[in-house]
Amino acid sequence: MTPIEKARAAPRPTVTLPQYRRLLRDSGMVSARIDKVMTNLEEMPATMRRTYFKAATGEASPRECIQAFCAECVGWDRASVTECTSIGCSLYLRRPWK
Repeated sequence: MTPIEKARAAPRPTVTLPQYRRLLRDSGMVSARIDKVMTNLEEMPATMRRTYFKAATGEASPRECIQAFCAECVGWDRASVTECTSIGCSLYLRRPWK
């Protein structure tokens, strides 16, 4: 197994919601925005949190930002992103998981 395969197979550490709040506070984000980001983090499936957090803090790539946006738009359901019918959306052609 190559080092890259080992890294991909290694389990990712789980970040808890209190840890996300602390990271947001440490980033210097305004408290009203922290509250909104935390509300979103609490409502979404744990599998989407990492990408959304990176997008919300400005650390994500453009692709990850689009993934977070599309997932939030359809209620955090990855299958719904694939079946998106919002052809007027400016990100429609760039949507992930199509």
